[in-house]
Amino acid sequence: MRAKVLARDGHRCQWPMYDENGFYMGICGAPATEVDHRHRDGVRDDDRFANLWSLCHAHHAGKTHVESVLGRYEKRRRKSDREFREHPAWR
Repeated sequence: MRAKVLARDGHRCQWPMYDENGFYMGICGAPATEVDHRHRDGVRDDDRFANLWSLCHAHHAGKTHVESVLGRYEKRRRKSDREFREHPAWR
């Protein structure tokens, strides 16, 4: 699947680029070496061909970092909510 996605995208990074005013300028276009999911639902990965895209290492690392930070934040929030509701004063 990885080879098919890279071939479909011409081995070029598909990350969208925008100027300082937010106008779309096209794709990154750097050599792509990695394949990732465009969208995640938080439960499971959607491995359909249409949901995979080719990314350069820099954009893949950046996207993964942001997803990791958001995931840790959400996990802490859920744990905090659960601990709050389980406190004896709320039983």
